[in-house]
Amino acid sequence: MKIGFVSGSLKDMDLASVIKFARDNGFKALEISARPEVKHLNIAELAEGKVKEVMELEERYGVRISSLLYGAQHLHPDKKVREESHEYMKKMVLAAKHLDGPVVSAFVGRDQSVSIEENLERFKEEWPPLVDFAEKHGVKIAIENCYAGGYNIGALPQVWEEMFSIIPSPAWGLNFDPSHLVWQGIDYIKAVHDFGKRIYHAHAKDTEIMEEKLKKYGIYSQGWWRYRIPGRGLVDWCSFIDALEQEGYDHVISIEHEDPVWEGSIEKVEKGLIMAKRHLEQFI
Repeated sequence: MKIGFVSGSLKDMDLASVIKFARDNGFKALEISARPEVKHLNIAELAEGKVKEVMELEERYGVRISSLLYGAQHLHPDKKVREESHEYMKKMVLAAKHLDGPVVSAFVGRDQSVSIEENLERFKEEWPPLVDFAEKHGVKIAIENCYAGGYNIGALPQVWEEMFSIIPSPAWGLNFDPSHLVWQGIDYIKAVHDFGKRIYHAHAKDTEIMEEKLKKYGIYSQGWWRYRIPGRGLVDWCSFIDALEQEGYDHVISIEHEDPVWEGSIEKVEKGLIMAKRHLEQFI
């Protein structure tokens, strides 16, 4: 298993600088944030096969791109928005193919005006063609289990069961992040064992619970939990990584830096990434 990080935390740096930082600090992989506003990659050009410059950076610094990551709105109530999200996803798949990358990551999406059951009906229409497209091109789609403010039905294990029943394709799986399960009170270790064969990428992000705020204001209030770098929250990283290994996972664990304590400057973000890596290294 290799340690990497999501490039979006260093969105103000160019890709060459991000990859050099990764190499200089012992990271072996980089999960590229493919959001259009993050200028690390030109997805449209890569989809056309213009990958020489990026692959030369990988070769020069010995850091591999492990995934292309972008949530998008695949179940949006506006058909035009859905179609735009689908087209961008297809470009990501083609970009990953040309980069010899195995995985693209996304949100399932959600129309908040209707129930999860109704969203799953739309899922049956919208997602199978995308997964077929990825499978045809030898790329896997890994759904990130982020709640995303309620805009992603793929945040819950019971929905994963439905998704994998609807789409049994081996090109369809998870980008597993334990931090989202912690604050929901879900057993993330059990989830790894239940869905281990569908985990195609993994995130390393921790969750801190502020007990005093929780007890005073309750679960429907704001600010009783926050994301932290690994080692600063409640995730048992030894047990989590052990569970991944037991299930045969041997790809990348990618630090997703969303820790407010270690944000505010490039220097603080870099220090947060380095500290997170040092914590995870104990268990790999």
